[in-house]
Amino acid sequence: MKKLLLATAAVAPLLAASLASAADLGVRAAAAPAPVVPVYTWTGLYVGAGWGYGMYNLDTTASVLPPLFSVSQTLGGRGWLGTAVVGGDYQLNNWLVLGAFGDYDWANIKNNGANPVFGTIKENSAWAVGGRAGYAVTPAFLTYFDAGFTQARFSTSAGLIPSHNYSGWFIGSGFDTRLSGLLSGWLGLGPGWYWRTEYRFSEFQSATFSAAPLPASASVRPFVQTVRTEIIYKFNSGL
Repeated sequence: MKKLLLATAAVAPLLAASLASAADLGVRAAAAPAPVVPVYTWTGLYVGAGWGYGMYNLDTTASVLPPLFSVSQTLGGRGWLGTAVVGGDYQLNNWLVLGAFGDYDWANIKNNGANPVFGTIKENSAWAVGGRAGYAVTPAFLTYFDAGFTQARFSTSAGLIPSHNYSGWFIGSGFDTRLSGLLSGWLGLGPGWYWRTEYRFSEFQSATFSAAPLPASASVRPFVQTVRTEIIYKFNSGL
């Protein structure tokens, strides 16, 4: 019993000194939270607009009293276009991005000089809907392929071929570059801004027209190539 009392008497001063030292230190301030790392993703809905350049080839055949007389030739035209696009993307993993979109072109693609048979042929407009699959090379750079359905309107100045809407398909390839952060200091851009450039090839179904009451007919099949560049704003990309 005496030993227990002696041990308690020896420990008590040390415990009291420890408690006094802790009281002098006070309560430590909480550590600052770690900075939040931004999550980069290509997922989001977007709108955009831009301009481009286009070229068409028209495989044409004109027939009079077939098969008495027939002539075939390929006509060409070129010119500028304006475009607007809406769409959405979803990033499945670190590299695969899938999306869908629709766009509309205001075009002025035409042949230089009137053809003696077909006159002046001009692509006035086109629209397309499709899907795309992309590879996220980095969080700021995406390459992709796209494909889908398209329709273009061509107008003519000759009665042998009337103005007509041609339906067909398209395939294209391009890239998206994130502008937010990349050029934000220079352009003052906030999050969600992208720059898109794409090459597109479109093939349309042929159409045959009768020149009644004349014993003549004509068939036309368009092929169109365009290069377009657009500024895109993505609403909920998290960038």
